[in-house]
Amino acid sequence: MNKTNRLTSSDNVGYAAYLLEQEKNKGYLSGEGPYVAALGSANLGDVSPNTKGPHCINTGESCENLHNYCPVGGAKMCIASGPGHDMLESTKLIGRNIYLKAKELSSAAYEEINGPLSSAHQWVDMSNVTLWLNATHSELEAQGRSGTHVILAGVCNVYTHYITTFEEYQDTVQELPKHPKPDIFNTTSINFLLPVIDTRPIGRKYGDVLQDVEPIYRVGEVARAHFVGANPRNSVENVSKFTFLTVEKYDSLSANWETQYNDASWDTRFLWEKGDWGKSTAIVEWHIPNNTEPGTYRLRYFGHHQEFLRPIQAFSGISSVFEVSDLEVIKL
Repeated sequence: MNKTNRLTSSDNVGYAAYLLEQEKNKGYLSGEGPYVAALGSANLGDVSPNTKGPHCINTGESCENLHNYCPVGGAKMCIASGPGHDMLESTKLIGRNIYLKAKELSSAAYEEINGPLSSAHQWVDMSNVTLWLNATHSELEAQGRSGTHVILAGVCNVYTHYITTFEEYQDTVQELPKHPKPDIFNTTSINFLLPVIDTRPIGRKYGDVLQDVEPIYRVGEVARAHFVGANPRNSVENVSKFTFLTVEKYDSLSANWETQYNDASWDTRFLWEKGDWGKSTAIVEWHIPNNTEPGTYRLRYFGHHQEFLRPIQAFSGISSVFEVSDLEVIKL
C-alpha cells in the first residue's frame, strides 16, 4: 500500500497473515477465529517490493532520482508501484508470496514452542557492546530458565506507537541495570477534536438506502449500496467488537440469513463520505470473489449516530436482496 491509500487496511505482510488465518480458522469470520498469525520482520534494509519503481502519478514519468522529485508537484507526486496494476493487486501478489513461504516454513518446523511469552526492552548505547546469543542462553540457564527460546529483533524502534510515557518507562526499567536516559516528550491531555454531531436528510432515517444494489451480479463484479450514514467516530467505543458491514447469504433450509463477510474481510470495503452540516453517506462494497457460491445475498450497514443534545444511538441499514451467479466476469 502506498500513501494514496485512504482505507484502514493491512499491507502485504498483513495480507499474508490474513491468508494464514483464513486457512486455519475454517468456519470463522475474518479476525474472529482462535488461530492468530503473526509474521515478524527480520533486519530490514532500505528496500521496496514495488518492483515497477517510482513514477509521477500525475504524468506517469519516472521519478527515480536523488530526491524522488517530480517536475510537476514535487516529491508528493512520486509514488512507487508494482508488481500489480494497482496497490491492491500488488499487496495481494506480494502478500501471497509471503504467505506461501510462511506456510512452507511452518510445515517444515520440527518443534512446537509452548508456554508463556515474555520480553525485555531497554535503551542501550550499542557503540561499545558485543552481544553473543550463546551467552544469553547461558545466563538464562544459570537463572534456572532452561529450554527458553530467545529471539533478538534487529528492527530499530523509530515508530511513534512505540513511544511510552515517562511513568510507564520507569516502571519497566526500575529493575534493569544502569541504562541511557531516553528523550522525554512533553504532551498535553487536551483533546482538540471537536464534538461530532450528526444530521440526516429531511424525511430520512439513519440506515435508509440512498442507492440500492443491482438485482443480479456475477462473480468478479462489485455489489454496492449507499446508506444514510453517521460519522464513524461515534462508533469508536464499540470498535473492538463491532463491524461496520456484513455480507449475508440466505439459507433456504434454515430460512435464516448467515453472515459470510465482515469489514475485516479483504473482499469488502466501507467508505464514508462527509456531507454538509453533519450529513454523511456510508458506502458498503463487496468485491465478489470468483469462488462465491451462487445464491441470494444482501448487504448490511451498522453505525452509531449522535444528534445535538442527544445520546449516541446504534442503528443499521439493509440493502435489497440480490442474486449472485457463478459466471465469471472476463476483464479485457
